[in-house]
Amino acid sequence: MRTRFAYVLIDAPSLDAGIETEHLALLADAAIYVVQSGKLNISQEKRAYKKLEEANLPILGTVLTNIQKLYERV
Repeated sequence: MRTRFAYVLIDAPSLDAGIETEHLALLADAAIYVVQSGKLNISQEKRAYKKLEEANLPILGTVLTNIQKLYERV
């Protein structure tokens, strides 16, 4: 697909859902880490992020979704 497309986005289930990150990393050049506010605690977040790092997948950035009302006022 690289000869046909400049960018290919793979929307995968969350890393805590049992998906083998290493398999997806073989298909990707980089990752954008998307975090849903309030979904995981900080240790779960760190474990999920670490999976991407261990797969040697460059992380381009992080997106925080569903920001709680408290944070919208800050």
